[in-house]
Amino acid sequence: MKSSSLYKVLFLFLITTAASIPAIAGKITLHNGDVFHGELMTINEETIIWMSDTLGELRLPKEKVGHFASSTVLRTVKSDANNAENCSLKMSETIDGICEKGQLSGLQLKELVATSPPPPLAPFSGEVKLNTNRKSGNSDSMNSNFEARLKWNQEEFRHEAKLKTELEKTNGNIDEENYEVDYQLNHDFNDRWFSYGRGDYDKDRFSAVYEQFEIGVGLGRRIYLENQLNLNLQLGPSYLITRDSNGNTEEDLASRWAARLDWPISYKDITLFHEHSLLWLIEDADNNRLKSSTGIKIPLFAGIFSEMRYDFDYVGEPSDGSKHADDEWVISVGYQW
Repeated sequence: MKSSSLYKVLFLFLITTAASIPAIAGKITLHNGDVFHGELMTINEETIIWMSDTLGELRLPKEKVGHFASSTVLRTVKSDANNAENCSLKMSETIDGICEKGQLSGLQLKELVATSPPPPLAPFSGEVKLNTNRKSGNSDSMNSNFEARLKWNQEEFRHEAKLKTELEKTNGNIDEENYEVDYQLNHDFNDRWFSYGRGDYDKDRFSAVYEQFEIGVGLGRRIYLENQLNLNLQLGPSYLITRDSNGNTEEDLASRWAARLDWPISYKDITLFHEHSLLWLIEDADNNRLKSSTGIKIPLFAGIFSEMRYDFDYVGEPSDGSKHADDEWVISVGYQW
């Protein structure tokens, strides 16, 4: 594809982005400074039940809650004084509500004894994306590919899967071939700490690593900051099987470090993000691999979003004749649910 086509795609991306009108997300803040983005589900005598965007259902004791705001409309709300229907609640110093029937104003959180929640949310979520990318390094090309991410929350278990596929041919010759399948099972000890087991398959005909299998386990930590910055950190061992284009195979034990950062911009659903993973061999620390992705995600309408990011892949000891690094500029249009 000619460079002028890239400019056209970029121009359409910017025009579509400018036309978007983001929504406002709910947020709850605890007395210890922890912040969870999501929406209110229900309130009972002792607990606030909150549906977190990243953690799923949280049961938070009332005495730990500082304030919250949510767009959830609860069918019924009962307090010590009166009842109300179809209420949207917020809390700063006290509980206030906008209700279709009845009134709620200046209440203490402990005075709310029961609410009727909205219909339960589906445990499945995910997104699919169509990407247009511009590569340089071991290949110099512009192509498109398909990418999907799926999540399934099941009590204290969280399943995450990623699929990426790319195949481009010209006159019967393969110009690009890239497949990536990634699955991770997380077990939550609490809202901060979790363990994980993962498996990954990555094949890229035109990169420093032709084909690689990874199996690993480890420990993870989630960090939530008042400025809405969310961090997901992971560390653990991995077993690698690496194959070059000639069919030669190596088996290694490696250490894995991974991080994911999400930073929603205040009062908008625009999100800045960065994620990376680093593998380094136990017996040869100079033989490492770093993969990173940095970008911005912008909601458009009805689950449709746009995304622009920069991907970087570095290999410390590439195969003979290969370059150390590959980089890629990606523009995406996707759907999330």
